[in-house]
Amino acid sequence: MNKDSYVLHLIEDPMFGGDRGAFIGYWTGGRYRGDDVWFPGVADDKYDKNVKVYTSKKRAENAVEKLKDKFTFVTNAVIEKLDAERMTNDQLVVVDWLSSTKGDFLVNLIELEGSYPSVPDDVLDAYERLTVKEILEAIKESANNLLVEMT
Repeated sequence: MNKDSYVLHLIEDPMFGGDRGAFIGYWTGGRYRGDDVWFPGVADDKYDKNVKVYTSKKRAENAVEKLKDKFTFVTNAVIEKLDAERMTNDQLVVVDWLSSTKGDFLVNLIELEGSYPSVPDDVLDAYERLTVKEILEAIKESANNLLVEMT
């Protein structure tokens, strides 16, 4: 990601979450109903693929105001900036393996795509779970790592 990205870490009203309020989790953009109350969809990890990502801080700030109106017990949210390199665990497994291959980068990339037996099972499993976009991001990151080592 070249641009800054932001996520919302929701805070529960102190009336429901203790003295100072508590972090509920990271807003996913979803909601669910429990009894007669709507609850926000949340994830525990800000890098979870289901977490809603905002492309500007202003959009994130506007979303906080809407969420406070939408959900009774959400009183605020902390806007957190994501690291520029937001990669999934599966991407990191592939990047680590490709980056460690040194001069055989292209050969190993072909073997990875062809599911050759020379590729470790955990790397193959991780690779198979990636989307096309995630694969390209992992290849780009691996190539960048190798270029840095060569300079």
